[in-house]
Amino acid sequence: MPYSQLSDDYYDRPEFLDLSRSALCLTTEAIVYSSRSLTDGYIPKNALRRISTSEDPIADAQELVAAGIWEELENGYQIPWDGQRTAEQIAEDREKGRIRKAVQRAHLAGDHSGCAEWKFCRKAKGSKVSHPDSAPESSTESTPESADQSTPLHTNAKHVGVSGSGGSDGSASPPPPVVGASRTPASAPSSEVVEKSAPKDPRLEGIEDLLGPL
Repeated sequence: MPYSQLSDDYYDRPEFLDLSRSALCLTTEAIVYSSRSLTDGYIPKNALRRISTSEDPIADAQELVAAGIWEELENGYQIPWDGQRTAEQIAEDREKGRIRKAVQRAHLAGDHSGCAEWKFCRKAKGSKVSHPDSAPESSTESTPESADQSTPLHTNAKHVGVSGSGGSDGSASPPPPVVGASRTPASAPSSEVVEKSAPKDPRLEGIEDLLGPL
């Protein structure tokens, strides 16, 4: 929708100081009408009574012409249009909005052919938008099985770098340690348990005859 632009000091302009209140109000009423009708500041004479609440808008328009603010034409008036958006600019903005909404509808429907200028659409052709879902997957992944896999055991002495010949004294060399094998501590020599009988209390001799040995 078109809109009108008025500065904060609009009514403080020197050319407005001697205007009547109704003529001053007619200037803003005419701006709003022309912006809505896309006439670029042209006000038809037969539209004055419809756009203004003044009792005599024709007289107010003549007052503005006399003050040099409006320009009288054959069938209307031309008001100052500097600072306002032209009909061509409004038409361009409307066309851009129409295209943008059409692209949005197509985007939601899965058609990304028109999303090339959208910076947030990662599916558009030539888009450089990074997205967490688009991160490249690693070709090699470590698994718990491969992490826990131990080094294979070698039973051949040649694989572990130990010669098969005996020692310098002619005795056989001890077998190489097995890689990855757990070491069990040597068990301590067993010792015989010597039971020592404790001395019996003489007071319990009669009880043992009745109850048996304690």
